[in-house]
Amino acid sequence: MKAKIYKNRITTIPNFIDPLHELEPNGYGYQIDDIFVHVYGQDKNLYTLSHGLTVTEQINQSADNLTQWIENQFGAVELEDTLNDVGTVIDSVWRPGLYLYNDVKAALSIDEHEQRSAELSLRILIEKLEEVFLYIEPSVHGLQTYSHKTRELLLLACTEVENSWKNYLELANVQPRGRYFSTSDYVSLMDVLFLNEYQVTLKAYNAVAPVRPFENWSAQAPSQSIPWYEAYNLTKHDKSQHFDKATLHHCISAITANLIMYCCRYSPFPLVNGNTMIASLFNQLFQIELVNADPKSFYVPKIQRINNLNTHLQMFDSKRIMENWQKLPFSI
Repeated sequence: MKAKIYKNRITTIPNFIDPLHELEPNGYGYQIDDIFVHVYGQDKNLYTLSHGLTVTEQINQSADNLTQWIENQFGAVELEDTLNDVGTVIDSVWRPGLYLYNDVKAALSIDEHEQRSAELSLRILIEKLEEVFLYIEPSVHGLQTYSHKTRELLLLACTEVENSWKNYLELANVQPRGRYFSTSDYVSLMDVLFLNEYQVTLKAYNAVAPVRPFENWSAQAPSQSIPWYEAYNLTKHDKSQHFDKATLHHCISAITANLIMYCCRYSPFPLVNGNTMIASLFNQLFQIELVNADPKSFYVPKIQRINNLNTHLQMFDSKRIMENWQKLPFSI
């Protein structure tokens, strides 16, 4: 069962004064048995689906079908169907709709040891970047600076991101086209992980534009279309000719690529909302968000049809009656 996604244009919740459709403009609707369900959602930052703002009403109270109901009660426009069924996730791929800690852990098959190892790798990268910032200011001119330290950091960061790519390809049972995996293989992750939607901002450095390291990644030029990775290849294999490619700007892009790969696998919330050392380091420097994210790919939580559910239009927190997520295998 697919959900309907749409834009909310009106608020009709009884006794609700605030224009909720302006605060939570995205809507996700479906029907379970004789009950219509609507979940509010945001359209910026991490596009959170707000299970605490779940609305239900019994069929025939105000509408005979789902489309009529969401149009009447929420002013729904721009209706589309979700890609995945309600209550279904793709294994090991975070999308908006997964927010609660236990849901994320179960739905994404998270191994805590592997997650801590990934966080340690991120911590090392961020600490090394901060060390570089002690000597090179990330100004307009400073971003083009290169040194032995920036080259070392670029090599380390790109090696780590390659490892993340490889893990996903192996999860999907993909075989390399050549003897080893290359960007010709890795670029297949672009669409299935929605990598081009992620944007990272360095909060304390206005000279650094928001970074989207995968924005232009293409199968036609799988290395050249991500300049930071092309720089890594050039300076790794021919330092004497391409030492100048190991710029601070490319280091920052490579590290943000690692942050994005972490978020794909474990969700952004351990970094954004966590109380760990890596969360503290992350929040001092970075802000991560989705840009022009595709709501059709989001995960819509499925609630249980319980006998004592109020049949009239009501809004409540559906956390206690959410069903367990069903997982589909990751594939390319």
